[in-house]
Amino acid sequence: MNLLIKSKLFGISVSRTASVLGTVGLSAIALFSVAKPTNAVTVTLGSDYFVTQSGSSFNFPGIGNVNFQGNPIGTFQGRNVGAVDTIIQRTQDVDLSSGSGTTPINVAALSLKSIQPVTLSGLNYDLFVNLTPNIVSGGTLTINSNETFTNDFTVNFTVSFQPQGSSNTIPCPVDSCDFSTDFATNSGQWSSTFQGGTIVEGSVGDQFANVHTDLPSDTTDFFTIGETKHDAKGAGHHNVSHVPEPLTIVGSGIAVAFGMFVNKEYSKKRKKQAVS
Repeated sequence: MNLLIKSKLFGISVSRTASVLGTVGLSAIALFSVAKPTNAVTVTLGSDYFVTQSGSSFNFPGIGNVNFQGNPIGTFQGRNVGAVDTIIQRTQDVDLSSGSGTTPINVAALSLKSIQPVTLSGLNYDLFVNLTPNIVSGGTLTINSNETFTNDFTVNFTVSFQPQGSSNTIPCPVDSCDFSTDFATNSGQWSSTFQGGTIVEGSVGDQFANVHTDLPSDTTDFFTIGETKHDAKGAGHHNVSHVPEPLTIVGSGIAVAFGMFVNKEYSKKRKKQAVS
C-alpha cells in the first residue's frame, strides 16, 4: 500500500510516494535532514545517543585486552532508546559567535559486554561494563563553528564477571573491578543535520532530547557524523556511532533519497534569494 505524502518545508512544495511501512522513517529523516540555516550561532544542550562499534576494547591489568560490544539499555528516563548503550549529555548551551565554545559533558549511561569469554583459573566468564554508581563520569566538549569538535572526559566504570551460561555475578576475582579512565576525541566532526538513529524529541531546554522541536532560528542541535573514536590514551578505545531506529531501516533508502532532494531544493531556493 502506498501513500502520497505532500508537504511544504521551508517554502518548498514536496510530493513523494512512500510505502506505509517506510512512512515513519521517511518523515523522520525528511523532517530533520534539512540543515539549519548557517546563521546558527548557538548549539543547544541535549543528549547524544550512541551504539558501540567494532574495535572497542580495554586492556585490564592481570587479564589483558578484552574486546567489547554494546549491551543495549532499552530505556532511559522512561524513554525508549532501542539499541543505545552509551549516552553523553551536553549540559550547557554553546555560544559559537567567537568560533568555538565549551560545555561540560556527563556520561549518563554505559553498558558493554565482552565479545568473547575471558578465562580465569580454567573458567570462562562474560564481562559486563557499567558506570560505577554514585560517582560522576564526565569532562568537557569543545565545539567549533567549522563543524569539528574535541572532548576530554573521565569514565568511572565497574566490571562484573558472570560465569558463561549463568546470569549470576560473582565477587570480583581480580585485584579490583573498579576503574577510572580518561578518554578523549581529538578530531570529531559534527553537523546540525540529523544523522539517523534514535530520536528523543523535546522542547528547548530538555536535557534528555537530541531533537528539539522549537529551536530559535539562531540555534541548532548537535549531531556527530559517522563514527566517533574515544581514545583511552593507551588503555583502549571506545568507538561509537548513532543507531538506526527499527522503523527507519525499511524506509531508509527512500528516506535518504528524499532528504537529499529536499536539501537540494532548499539550497537552490537560498541561492535564488541571495541573487535577488
